Order: sequence, then C-alpha cells, then structure tokens
Amino acid sequence: MAGVCTGTMLWAHAGVITGRRANTHYTAHEELAELGVVVVPDRVVDDGDLVTSGGVTSDSTSRCGWWRAN
Repeated sequence: MAGVCTGTMLWAHAGVITGRRANTHYTAHEELAELGVVVVPDRVVDDGDLVTSGGVTSDSTSRCGWWRAN
C-alpha cells in the first residue's frame, strides 16, 4: 500500500494502518496520531508493505515546476 500527502489519511480513517508507522502532510500529523497511527516525520516512511510520504512542499517544488514549464 502507499499513501502520499493527505492520501494517507484515507487509510487511517478506514482503520487499515492503525498502529503502523506513517507520514502525511504536516498539518494533519495530529489527526493522524489521533487515529492510532505512529507518526514519523520523515519525508518517506517505509513500514514493510506500507510506504507513505509527507507530500511535496509548496515552496521549492513549485518553483522547480514553474522553471521547467517556462
């Protein structure tokens, strides 16, 4: 399974990743923890058959995309 940014919250609300190590967008860390997930603030969290990521930032990533497009 995989979850990127707040997509990880879908797994959490379904109860599929309760007790597992995962990450989501930093603004949802508290909610993720309240759903019984062990929040790991690493960019990518590999928990065996579950890989999650905090997503992209709106700062440098957006600028790189803009630079390539222009």
